[in-house]
Amino acid sequence: MPNRRSSINAALRTNRELGKLFAQLGTAEHPRGAVLAAYRNTRRALRDVLARHGLTMALEAREVMAGLKDSVRTVTDSTLDAAVELGWKQAEIEAHVWELEPLMPYVDTVTMTDAIVGVIEQQERGILATLAVGADPALILGSDTTVGLLRPDTVTREGARWLTTAAVLALIGALKPAMQGTGRAWGKQAIAAIDDRTTACCLGVHGQIVPEDKLFHTTGPPAWADYQDWSPFHWNCRTSVGMVPMDEADDDLTAMLLEQAAGEQEKRRAARLRIAEIMDALVDRGTIPTAHRRKDDTKAIIELREELLALRQRGGYATGS
Repeated sequence: MPNRRSSINAALRTNRELGKLFAQLGTAEHPRGAVLAAYRNTRRALRDVLARHGLTMALEAREVMAGLKDSVRTVTDSTLDAAVELGWKQAEIEAHVWELEPLMPYVDTVTMTDAIVGVIEQQERGILATLAVGADPALILGSDTTVGLLRPDTVTREGARWLTTAAVLALIGALKPAMQGTGRAWGKQAIAAIDDRTTACCLGVHGQIVPEDKLFHTTGPPAWADYQDWSPFHWNCRTSVGMVPMDEADDDLTAMLLEQAAGEQEKRRAARLRIAEIMDALVDRGTIPTAHRRKDDTKAIIELREELLALRQRGGYATGS
């Protein structure tokens, strides 16, 4: 009998490895990622160019941005190839489970890289236009309180989108032709990475099975739409998709996944209630209801602030995202 647990475990492995690929680009938790590092170097170089106010400032800015595009293209080329390999490995496991013959997929990662680098090109056009009109350089570099045109988050976000897409397309390309020849009705199951950073969108879709040609119901922030075909479902989405025959959709493993999502949602509701209780308790003690310590804090107040900080640092627990 097919071991569907192996199929689910393969999808979960894809989730974990996608998270590692996101880290290679750079995230808040991984600031040394290649894209973030390239942007730090670019910001320093542009700061020097702008400080000189030379006649060749625009030309020099172009050269600096060309270096940024080259750096980002290199890392996205390699990570997209790795994402395709993830999808293929998952397909191989699922093919073994369902006794299928997978086909080596073709995924156009070149176009995906162009899309990611295109975000930088858009920033470059804004930077050159800003230089042309002699506007404040802070519009380009940003400041302690503002975000400039040169911002890496839009690039890492776009990169993560295409990494997940590449893995999913590899899976589909490998399995779909084989499934069509079985005479069975196939479905797809969304399988999220469940941790403190899982969004409300992916908690809501976790375990959901729909026919292969239908849409997942993806309500909850920060979903791109209420109904979507495949992951990614939102920016920085790590959710993967596994295939399952529709006549085996309502098994114990599906129930387990749905219960897992419901349990995580309940933990978050409880955490938000506890946050409200702590803030009320701090107000009752005559102090500001924040996690920041004050010199006159008592031991009891310090303990409340530390608990509040811990809850707020647990991502979706505090925000419901």
